[in-house]
Amino acid sequence: MLIAPPARRLAASALAVAGTLLIALAAAAETPSPGPFADIWEREQLTGTWDGLRPYFRNYGVDLKFSLTQYGTGAVSGPGDKSFVYTGRGDIYLNIDGQKLGLWPGLFITSHSQFRWGGSTALIGGQILPVNVGASFPTTSGTEASLSALLVTQAFSQNFFITIGRFDTLDLAESWFTGGYGVTKFMNMSFVAPPVGARLLPATTYGGAATAKVWGGVELTFAVLGSHGSMTDYDIAKSFDNGVTFMGVAKVPWTLRDQRGQVILSGLGSTLKASSLAQTDRVLLNAVFPRLDLAVEEKRGSWMFSALVEQYLMANPANPKQGFGLFLFGAVTDGDPAPIKWAVFGGIGGNSPIPGRWEDTFGIGYFYNGLSSALKDSLAPLARLRDAHGFEAYYNLAVTKWFRVTADVQVVRPSVSGSTATVLTFRGEIRF
Repeated sequence: MLIAPPARRLAASALAVAGTLLIALAAAAETPSPGPFADIWEREQLTGTWDGLRPYFRNYGVDLKFSLTQYGTGAVSGPGDKSFVYTGRGDIYLNIDGQKLGLWPGLFITSHSQFRWGGSTALIGGQILPVNVGASFPTTSGTEASLSALLVTQAFSQNFFITIGRFDTLDLAESWFTGGYGVTKFMNMSFVAPPVGARLLPATTYGGAATAKVWGGVELTFAVLGSHGSMTDYDIAKSFDNGVTFMGVAKVPWTLRDQRGQVILSGLGSTLKASSLAQTDRVLLNAVFPRLDLAVEEKRGSWMFSALVEQYLMANPANPKQGFGLFLFGAVTDGDPAPIKWAVFGGIGGNSPIPGRWEDTFGIGYFYNGLSSALKDSLAPLARLRDAHGFEAYYNLAVTKWFRVTADVQVVRPSVSGSTATVLTFRGEIRF
């Protein structure tokens, strides 16, 4: 990987996003003001209404959304390579309303397809967990495509529905101020999809869920999902080869001084069977020296509990869906076989408080991942592991409603011994 001086590295990062902007602006400038592209600066998507086809399909229950996102990521301080890495991803979301399509009431089909290309952002700044989630799925390097979600939902009333199919758990992590696959909000894994529960809930798996809306707008969900899965593996049976994960979620909304808030309580319990973290040194020795064939103790079952609190502080008077507020997350696990014993993060984010910039978004947050003592102790003779924590801040500028540019900075301390790293990322997103 080519190593560039800091000035060239930052210039290259900015160039990836600036190039996307120039292409979009050139397309707009070459289009005569009269005609179907006259509203190009105001429309929601670059391609507009497709000469009326988009609203026509929506009337018949078919809604297609496509976005293209490009990144320039590099560490400017800390351990590891300092070269610039370019990556890109595309996301296609398809939503079908069965009743509008002429099938039957209450039927909904949703899917998420994604593809990724470019270099690898793994281990940038010496980090084990991804500092750029959007550039890390469905693969960490090279070119890969995936149908990460395909769900069929049947609503039996406005307050009860059942969903089955292929779940993308990173989509499930979407909330008001966090989540978003590293495309629209934070980029570090700790904010996008907290890794504290990754051992129990893979990025993609099969299963089913039932959701009920009860008193006061409270939403309760119970799901049964496979404990194993991969975005590039579509074998349903493999999802349940190593156990089942049970998930319960309760979303409780409230209003505080005319501003909305909510708490999301989650519980996970799994029957998965995995090597005990206290035996990690033996697992590594067996991998390096297979003839040793050291006995490794296995553990059956794992659990996690978490809570996410979000509270708006201010909303746009013209659009109550826009605003900014505070968020706080905490989680605890059994610590073995789950490699992270506990985790917290918190901060402020949402739409920009700058006057006239409600379409912009921002976020400032801090996270802390406490590693399992069993994992630390077992690897102590080989490597000194420590808890990982860090800070992230981003500002997402809405050049138009369909084109956005983000500057992101992270200051993170890696789990493996090493100095604190500063990572910069520039992101450009076009919504088609």
